[in-house]
Amino acid sequence: MPERTPSEAGQRVSIVIPAHNEEGNLSALLASLAGLEFPREKLEIIVVDHESNDATREVGLRGGARVLTKKGGTIASVRNFGAATASGQLLAFLDADCTVAEDWLSKALPHFADPRVGAVGSYHLVPLDPPTWVRKVLQKQIEARPRVAEATWLPSGNMLIRREVFWECHGFDESLTTCEDVDLSYRIAQKHKIIADMSIRCWHHGEPRTLWEAIQKELWRGRDNFFGIFRHGLKLVEIPSLLLPLYFVGTMGLFLASSLLVALNGGGKLWCITVSGAAFFSPLLAMAGLMSVRSGALRYLPHFAVYYAAYFLARGLAPLYKWQNT
Repeated sequence: MPERTPSEAGQRVSIVIPAHNEEGNLSALLASLAGLEFPREKLEIIVVDHESNDATREVGLRGGARVLTKKGGTIASVRNFGAATASGQLLAFLDADCTVAEDWLSKALPHFADPRVGAVGSYHLVPLDPPTWVRKVLQKQIEARPRVAEATWLPSGNMLIRREVFWECHGFDESLTTCEDVDLSYRIAQKHKIIADMSIRCWHHGEPRTLWEAIQKELWRGRDNFFGIFRHGLKLVEIPSLLLPLYFVGTMGLFLASSLLVALNGGGKLWCITVSGAAFFSPLLAMAGLMSVRSGALRYLPHFAVYYAAYFLARGLAPLYKWQNT
């Protein structure tokens, strides 16, 4: 094994894994954690069984994890519940349907040698099995990001935080059903640096395979997109993610309405269709073109355009989805 850095040798890491009916995924994650290039005596694995009715608990115990049971609450409360029992100086959060590379910790921990760094992680890699166009587009977006950069947020499924920073920021907001990772990241960033390093490899096997799956996931993920600002305050960096979905829902509505009116009236006022269509499609094509250039995949321009249309429309409709499913 390579010689460990001082940060690796001195830190105890507690990994918190929320799990609801994850017997089919958890064993793969625990197997990948067992293969980490990291001293086992300095690693604590905590699985929080969130009202599972399958063999999640048994799988966790067989995989060497300490298994806790949590009833009720949001996934943010499940993560906080596990963190409250953790003994490590660093808290690491993973999703149960992920797997990590052998050097996952050895790539992450050296960043904490800088005392200004409060959190470290990376955006999930997308398994290309099955190799659908949606998964390829998602992975191309990841590849277009900087290899190492100071970030504004990290996904809670691949995030490491100093223990004292986590509790200084009061942990995840348990009132949020989704977007709790963005909210916590913004609060951490008020006082500390956040580092995103693509070499901290974590694959999310639950990424959507089809466009319909992507729409369903974004309807869910965007439920609390607006509500986090009441906790961390409005950040300039998040304004596009708040306004663009509303813009595309509005322009798509105008395009469909003008098309219907023209059809019902038997023609005329085609300028309505032209203007509303341009307002909807032009930004989509511009963003798709930019991403295809940045990712070095020009042939994926139409794929990016279709995906972005689905993404922004789903995000724009997510508050209505939340209202209907509360």
